[in-house]
Amino acid sequence: MTAEPANPRESRSRRGWRIAGFAIGVLLIAAAARAVWSRAGELQQVRESLGAESPARLLLLAVLPLASWLLTSGVFWCLTRPRAKVGAGEMAALVGGAWLLNYLPLSPGLLGRVAYQKAALGVPVRTSARIVVESIALGLCGGGLLLCEQIVSARMGKPGAIGLSLLLLALLSAGLFRKGVVGPLIPAYACALVLKYVDTLAWALRYWMVFSVLGAPLTSTQAIAIALVAQVSMLVPGLANGLGLREWVVGVLAASLPTWFLIDPHPAAGAATVPLALAADMALRLSEVAMAVPVGLASAIYLSKRRSLPR
Repeated sequence: MTAEPANPRESRSRRGWRIAGFAIGVLLIAAAARAVWSRAGELQQVRESLGAESPARLLLLAVLPLASWLLTSGVFWCLTRPRAKVGAGEMAALVGGAWLLNYLPLSPGLLGRVAYQKAALGVPVRTSARIVVESIALGLCGGGLLLCEQIVSARMGKPGAIGLSLLLLALLSAGLFRKGVVGPLIPAYACALVLKYVDTLAWALRYWMVFSVLGAPLTSTQAIAIALVAQVSMLVPGLANGLGLREWVVGVLAASLPTWFLIDPHPAAGAATVPLALAADMALRLSEVAMAVPVGLASAIYLSKRRSLPR
């Protein structure tokens, strides 16, 4: 089986769409930057908030994307391990390299990871594609459960119930696997679901922190909802990690959805909060790129050396 389309015209067409998607993302980012820059009041608030914030907190906000990288690596390791022999470090390098490559035109990160897994690990392309679909489905489930939990806990005062239940489920499925009651995929799914749940929590923490730093604090439910929507927007094919689209989705939705989702429960005209929300997400994007570059380069070096070693 080959990953290349049989029709060269089809290949060129896909490449053209991906280049167009990258260009659209760049234009959206430029439009977001202009929207923030043109609002002197919000821009001054951003500057004053950043200047008054402690360096330690800003540093924590900058390096938090590393947590998501490791959690995502754990998800793919859990889902791949029952199907192929792969180490946790090797999978972390694969995800780290793809993280950086996906910011390039054509978003070659996913294709590169699939090609490596086929060549080095013997994982069929169809299996790799299935693993990606499984990770997306589990991510939506984990994020949705976290959001539902926060909504319920805000009304009933029972935080952490779903998270604890997921952890117990993972431990139970691992025990059943060791006893031979269930196959290896069941504990793999349970483990990946827990990691996706925690990853959404990490994303929510980043949004909660950045909006707090910029003087527009969120509730935990708002932060989780924004984090979940942001993650979904990054799944749109053709855009480099949702470049541009994510910023506008967060900016517009944070100012226009129902009250529990708003930055300010009583905005003057709704759109007044859009530039601030755009600035918040652009700050997070900047921290992601700043971490993706060293992680991606180090991962590429590691994988090139790994390929030369006998297995």
